Amino acid sequence: MGLWSGGDVVHPEELERSEELERALDDLLHGREPQVADPELKSLLEVARQRYQLALELRREAEKHRQRVWQLIEEKLRRQSTPK
Repeated sequence: MGLWSGGDVVHPEELERSEELERALDDLLHGREPQVADPELKSLLEVARQRYQLALELRREAEKHRQRVWQLIEEKLRRQSTPK
């Protein structure tokens, strides 16, 4: 027997796994090491960890690029405003 959720039957084991995954993802996003026993959930978390790390790296690179673009714009504006 399962629990009703939005018209669907959710088995207690499935609900427990989803809650465990939710806690683990929350830990991961808050910089804590998730504690998961289920091998399938461990695999999912490893993929999530890799994607999160990639997103952080891309964010850092985008910020460097943004700063460089503004630097170039400011240099160009200074050159244009300098009397010849």
